[in-house]
Amino acid sequence: MSEHGTVSVSGVHPPVSEIFELTLDGDLPENQPLEMVRRDGYSGTWKHNGPVVKGVQTRRFKIVQIGYCRTFDEVQTKLIQHGKIPEGQWRQAYKTAYPKPDGNGPIGIADSSWVLPNGRACFPYVLTDGYSDFCWTDHAFNDFWRWLVEVSK
Repeated sequence: MSEHGTVSVSGVHPPVSEIFELTLDGDLPENQPLEMVRRDGYSGTWKHNGPVVKGVQTRRFKIVQIGYCRTFDEVQTKLIQHGKIPEGQWRQAYKTAYPKPDGNGPIGIADSSWVLPNGRACFPYVLTDGYSDFCWTDHAFNDFWRWLVEVSK
């Protein structure tokens, strides 16, 4: 087990709709919301105005595809049918568990709690090439996007 999250034995990304577990230590500095921004190479006075994972937690997730969405609100509405939108910090646990990119499209965590210095809302995601970043909520999302949702037991 890694300090960031559960490490996948195979390293192979879970298929769409398959349930899997991740573990996150929300108290580690690198898993703090604004530290995620800094580690992704951004500077300036970003803000985080959402819930924060505290302590070591293990939860169940799945990756879903929801098709083309014209707005971020549409993304969030469609995701609710599949599970709960997790805190964006779970991106860190996902990246740790699956460090090799699969090349099948970005994986977003639809938590728009991050705010750029100019006031625009953002959410964290893992790019197709495995790097992490933040994306603005004010554009459309093609059907290549995949989304991490939390599922109950």
